[in-house]
Amino acid sequence: AKTAVTRRGSKFSGLVTFCASYDGAIKCTAYQENEVDYVRVEKIPWLGTGENQLLYDGPLGKDPQDTS
Repeated sequence: AKTAVTRRGSKFSGLVTFCASYDGAIKCTAYQENEVDYVRVEKIPWLGTGENQLLYDGPLGKDPQDTS
């Protein structure tokens, strides 16, 4: 489907999303710790295909390549 989906989470509930294909999926988990927003992005298996790999786990909105 090519439909945009929106959903609101809160600092208490967080938010988990999946974008999947027959070759695996991307799982994004938004959460808050110490009043800072974070996101964890992972490759995960889907329907028995794909691999587990952590792509990013850090502050939301901060460029992971930015060392300043």
